[in-house]
Amino acid sequence: MTQPLTNQSVRLSRDLTMVYPWVWLYDIEVPTTPPTRYRLTNYDREVNFGQNSAGVPLTYSPFPVVQSAVSQNVEGELPQIQLQVSNESLFVREILEQYDGLIGQPIVIRLVNFLELNNPSAALRFDGQIVACKAGFDRVTWNVSALNLMQSVLPSQRYIRGHCRFRYGDDRCGYDLNNGTLLAAHPTCDKSLMACEERGDTEAATAGLVRLHPGRFGGWPGIPRQGRR
Repeated sequence: MTQPLTNQSVRLSRDLTMVYPWVWLYDIEVPTTPPTRYRLTNYDREVNFGQNSAGVPLTYSPFPVVQSAVSQNVEGELPQIQLQVSNESLFVREILEQYDGLIGQPIVIRLVNFLELNNPSAALRFDGQIVACKAGFDRVTWNVSALNLMQSVLPSQRYIRGHCRFRYGDDRCGYDLNNGTLLAAHPTCDKSLMACEERGDTEAATAGLVRLHPGRFGGWPGIPRQGRR
C-alpha cells in the first residue's frame, strides 16, 4: 500500500542539517501572463537563496517533494529525474488542469550547501523541462528531462542595436510598475534607449530610488550600424 506523501515523509531534522548540510531547491515556471515561478524546497522551513533583479532575496517555501536519482536508459536518451509532489490540498491539481500538466515547462533543480547560501554560484544546478505528468489522489508525479540542445532554436534571441528585448516591467527590465510614481510617469515604453534613459531619470530624480536604467537596457547599442554598399 502506497503511503501518503506528507511533510513528515520528506522532513529533515535540524540535527541532520549539521551532518548533511544540503538542501534541494526547485524553481517551477507556470505559463501565466507574465509567467509565475513557484519556488519550493523539500526542507522543513523556508530557505533564502539568490536574489531577483531588484536585489530582493528569493525565498523557497517548504513543500512535500520527493526526488528520484537521475536515470538514463540503455538507448542513451537524455537523463531524467522523477519528482513526486504532494497533492493533498489539490492546489497542484488546479494548476495542472489549467496548464496541461505543465508539460514542456522549464524547471530548475539546485542542490545547495547550507554553509554557502550566501554564494549563488555554489549550487549544483540541473536545468530541465517537464516531459510527463501523472496526477493521483495524494500526489503528482513529474518526469523531468534535461534540456535537449538539439531542439533549441539558435540564436534564441535577436540581437538588435536600439530596441530592448525585455517585457516592460518584468524582472529583467526592472522598472517597477507597482510603484505608483513610476507607473504614473511612464505607463508604457517604446523600448528605445532614450526611453530607458528617461526612466532612469525618473527613478533617481522623481522617485528617489536607485537608478537602474539605462543599465538594464535589453538592446546592444554597441552593434555597428550596417553600412551601405
